[in-house]
Amino acid sequence: MDPENRPASRMPALHKQILGMQTKRRKIKMTYNKGDWYQKNKEKVKKRVKQWRLNNPKEYKESCKKYYDKNKAKIIARQKSYDKKKRLTDPTYRLKKLEYNRNYFGDHKYYQEHKTSIIASVMKYNRAHMKKINIHKRERRQSDPEYKLKEACRSRARKIITTESCSKCGSTNNLQRHHEDYTKPLEVTVLCKDCHININESKTL
Repeated sequence: MDPENRPASRMPALHKQILGMQTKRRKIKMTYNKGDWYQKNKEKVKKRVKQWRLNNPKEYKESCKKYYDKNKAKIIARQKSYDKKKRLTDPTYRLKKLEYNRNYFGDHKYYQEHKTSIIASVMKYNRAHMKKINIHKRERRQSDPEYKLKEACRSRARKIITTESCSKCGSTNNLQRHHEDYTKPLEVTVLCKDCHININESKTL
């Protein structure tokens, strides 16, 4: 006998419950599609997901890593297209992003703690993608006439003996050479990374 047609008195309570759940699910599927259901229960879902993340940090980290490894190319392409659109529409986007990164890393504490591993990973990437990097540089030299001048200027500036602190804020970390005029390669100002970024960004605005 079909369980749905079986008399109610002879049907076990568990079977009743299962059939009730199945019919309820069928009704939900018929009335709402996935998007409508999510929009209706958005806040509940967010709270539940947030709570799960807090209760299961290791599992959440592993699931994020698995998702990233599986969809790495898509994620990078999506991020690049988003950055490109934002730079075109919002002139202050780059500055906001730099400020966010500074606050997130906390005055380069993360970099200082993981300096050796970061340098090793950058060198590994450069060795693996040397052809790609050279092609990009060649294309940039052709498209940007100032780029070749900048490269020559920077290579000459590396030989200059400079001061051991930033000329603007006095910091001794992440020092770089800055050129006000690329036609004068030997005229160099020593700046920390933050001051150097601020000066270059103020010129572009």
